[in-house]
Amino acid sequence: MRISGEKILKAHDGDWRRMAAPELSPPPGRDGYRRLDDWLGSNSDPADVQIFVTRLNVAFGSQDAQATVRDAIAGDWVTVESLLKRVKVLPPDRRAAYQTLFENLNRNDLMVTPSSPAECVK
Repeated sequence: MRISGEKILKAHDGDWRRMAAPELSPPPGRDGYRRLDDWLGSNSDPADVQIFVTRLNVAFGSQDAQATVRDAIAGDWVTVESLLKRVKVLPPDRRAAYQTLFENLNRNDLMVTPSSPAECVK
């Protein structure tokens, strides 16, 4: 989330601040972006960081919330949106198991089934 990420977040300033983890409490202005960038790089809770990045990608990026992914932890196929909801209600120690799944999704290293056939690679 460097230069282009900063531009995207600036365009959606109020939205991403509402989405931010309560412990982040980003201050207004550019300092808020720097604090977010520091938090994302801190790995204080790597699973929470990856989950938040996925939420940002769904809200402001190109991640299709209705794309289907394999949840190897639960053993089923679920939409990205449903996966985010599923993980949100888990206690922190259980969310940790999802770190790699979300990290792979954020790096485009996870097989997904797009919600629209037109989005499938030919």
